[in-house]
Amino acid sequence: IYVTHDQIEAMTLADRIAIMRDGKIMQLGSPAEIYDLPMNKYVADFIGSPSMNFIQGDIKGQYFTIGDHKIPLKNYSAKVDLNDGQKAWIGIRPEHVVVGEAAQKSDYNSTITADIVEPMGADTLVWSKFAGQPFRIRLGGTFPVSSGQKLHIGINASSVSLFDLQSEERL
Repeated sequence: IYVTHDQIEAMTLADRIAIMRDGKIMQLGSPAEIYDLPMNKYVADFIGSPSMNFIQGDIKGQYFTIGDHKIPLKNYSAKVDLNDGQKAWIGIRPEHVVVGEAAQKSDYNSTITADIVEPMGADTLVWSKFAGQPFRIRLGGTFPVSSGQKLHIGINASSVSLFDLQSEERL
């Protein structure tokens, strides 16, 4: 057993990880399970750098809706039945947002404005807003982008996470 508060160290060294909060195990699993299928919003927020984007909205039929935005959920593998009208968080990892031509082939696409661009060598972080809420995208370091630029983005339902608004458990 190895204890660390460094998530990168845990993800690279461990075969199995226990994410704890207030002395309780929130999730136990392989690094891939914890990254790809976080059991709750706490685990989803803890793993990943930068952390997952969380946007509050509603489930309406087979869509996650935020204002005028409707993200199709037909390719989402739900853990439980999704209830029409249910309030939820959608979690989208910054590295799972696609841009440019790849966005056209996504389950959902939209246009955002790059507010802040942070070149970091191998990666570039773009800070923006989606449906009026803070939203981050991680792009390749050589992707040409500048502040104020419009970006066509795509989101695939197979790579998002949904969490109940109250319990914050995975849906």
